[in-house]
Amino acid sequence: MNCFNHNEAPAIAICKQCGKGLCEECVTETPNGVFCKGACGHGASATRPAAAPGTHRFAALGLTVKVLSSMLVIAAAIVLAAFIIRAVRQANTDSADIEDLETRIEKGVYNTPSLDTLLFRQRKIYFSNDINELTCSWLVKQLLLLAGTREKTDISLYLCSSGGNIADAKAACNVIRSLGVRVNIFASGFCASSGVRILAAGTGTRAAYENTVFMFHGQDLRYAGKDHSYDAVAKELDIKEWRSMTDIPESTILDTAEVYWTPQEALKLGVIDTVLALPEKKSSPK
Repeated sequence: MNCFNHNEAPAIAICKQCGKGLCEECVTETPNGVFCKGACGHGASATRPAAAPGTHRFAALGLTVKVLSSMLVIAAAIVLAAFIIRAVRQANTDSADIEDLETRIEKGVYNTPSLDTLLFRQRKIYFSNDINELTCSWLVKQLLLLAGTREKTDISLYLCSSGGNIADAKAACNVIRSLGVRVNIFASGFCASSGVRILAAGTGTRAAYENTVFMFHGQDLRYAGKDHSYDAVAKELDIKEWRSMTDIPESTILDTAEVYWTPQEALKLGVIDTVLALPEKKSSPK
């Protein structure tokens, strides 16, 4: 079958309206079908030119890609939103814990333990430092924080110190004795000077391991006897403080010479309430 308009050209389609054979030059493709370029296809071709072969297929593919891209963008947005929400919630939780902690402990002050540490949950403190403004500030704030929690069980302080500033030690003792929660203190290794003062201030069990060494000396009262001098005032207050906590004789309290005690001697002087025996070495099986 040849084209109706060009007899020498083979027909490749038939007009949907008039049924004429149409060659490639005479055919018009419309959304409603194939028509000849004459009156049959004039209306359709005038409103919408025929798309090139394969155009619809590529258009459908492009639409599919756009839909898939949109879905991926939406999925990514959902995942990102979930991550942000989770991060914000965690940040709010962490911030609340930090803010609660910072109301009683300054951020970054001398190795402040976080609320989730095991020792903190067990209401235990380990103090192995010289006694000064920084270390006593850390110690006192830990005691205040533990005392301020809902749990009111005893606090256990493990102490090893070579001593230090008397005023800072007195401040720590005052907090321990007025805390409202029992503070058990365990002396280990070496307990000297102001360390002995803190140990004696314990309001629960005051204990020492059997190999602990104690060193004690009185204040340097070089200016005692001068009216209104610091040492004259401190002398009477110091004697009163030690007498309220221990049975150390007044002569020893006022003597500036260093004296060393065993745990048994510290027990007799009322510095501690008990001596803790260490486990003996197990005999090897024969």
